[in-house]
Parts: sequence; structure tokens; C-alpha cells
Amino acid sequence: MPRLRVNPIAFDMVMRNLIVNALQHHDRDHGTIILSAQSTDDAVMLSVVR
Repeated sequence: MPRLRVNPIAFDMVMRNLIVNALQHHDRDHGTIILSAQSTDDAVMLSVVR
């Protein structure tokens, strides 16, 4: 994961919400949730895939 300069409380809340959402809407008994990040010159794209 790239280094980010963020408000740690807000970032924690956003990431928890994304992960919980992926868990709640997973349609199988077992599975994988993939977290990834990709950085460009001026931005970072975070991805949560279920």
C-alpha cells in the first residue's frame, strides 16, 4: 500500500465501512475480499473487491 497523508480517524471509518459492506453483501459461505491500492502522481485509488 502506498503511504497516504489522511485524517486517520476518517480513513479508518471509511475503510471499515467498505470492508463491512463487502462482508455483508458476500453471497457465499466462504470467499475472499481483496484490498488494493494504486498510486499515480497526485492520487491514490483504493479498491475493495469481494
